[in-house]
Amino acid sequence: MDLNSGMNFIHQVHGPEESRAPKVDVVIVGAGPAGLACAVELRLRGLDSLIFDKGRLLNSLSNFPTQMQFFTSPPGLEIGGLPLDSPDTRPGRAEVLNYYHRVAKHYELSIRQDERVHQIEGQDEAFTVRTTHSAYACRKVIIATGYFDIPIWLGIPGEDSNKVSHYYQDPSGLSGRAVVVIGGRNSAGTAALELNRAGVHVTLIHRGAAFTKAMKPWIREELEARIDSGEINALFSSQVRVIQSQSIIVETPGGTTTLRNDFVFALTGYKPDMGFLTEAGVGLDAAGKRPLLNAQSLESSRPGIYLAGVVAAGLHTNELNIEHAKAHARCVASNIAVADLNSQTLHQPVSVD
Repeated sequence: MDLNSGMNFIHQVHGPEESRAPKVDVVIVGAGPAGLACAVELRLRGLDSLIFDKGRLLNSLSNFPTQMQFFTSPPGLEIGGLPLDSPDTRPGRAEVLNYYHRVAKHYELSIRQDERVHQIEGQDEAFTVRTTHSAYACRKVIIATGYFDIPIWLGIPGEDSNKVSHYYQDPSGLSGRAVVVIGGRNSAGTAALELNRAGVHVTLIHRGAAFTKAMKPWIREELEARIDSGEINALFSSQVRVIQSQSIIVETPGGTTTLRNDFVFALTGYKPDMGFLTEAGVGLDAAGKRPLLNAQSLESSRPGIYLAGVVAAGLHTNELNIEHAKAHARCVASNIAVADLNSQTLHQPVSVD
């Protein structure tokens, strides 16, 4: 089985006619850990599913820093009863990617890579899901799209230049250069430390007066030590206002200053595709920040469409993690397997933890 070329176990049609569309029990949008966990739980309950992703399998995890270690221990990452064998209590990115590929292969999950879902028509028990390639019929839909694909932009001049990235993977080719990391959470701290170890001249810029409480202690301690020693330059209560070809303009408590700069990592966070949710008919709360869900089943305000993983929290992405995604998968799969089609549930915005 070639995981890089996609796993296509269901005949794909190229016409829009619903009568020719292959039918499955459930279509899952998103081939990340939450989507895979849902497919596995459905398989264990005798239901088939078809997973779609606009990118590659585990596309978001593939964009994580090369040397990243997960904060969750191996048991917390495991799905489908398959063990994640790791010598470290915080497994690395490569280990986790290999593990989830193994899960997909073991359970023979049907996955369509590089195929974006752009429309969900019909109603509960009789949906037609249209993608960039074809149309598919299904009984239920699970949206598990995560949030890592849409960076939160600063909205400043020069942010769209080639010297700016909203993702950090490794310090290759940056040794000896002047690099700015924007942000004050784990990803920014980890990037600053790794760049410093690689011989990069790092300036960390954070709009807050101090690092957030969410930053992991072991990251914070090493980062503060390197800042105190002068190895890493840090500007707090500061914001980048303009990014230029060889410099940046920063507003600091002491006034506006210009810093020489070769590259910028704007690690200011990410958000789920709320537009896709609304287009799919999923209602949002009054502030437009949280999907309307049934707290017990995770069914959305559009009957037959469920949410799983971080996307279930809307813009409150810090509320959920991979362990929550596993619980969501069990909940959603159980509810689909024993759905009471006659139940009438009032949907309200809820915190799904």
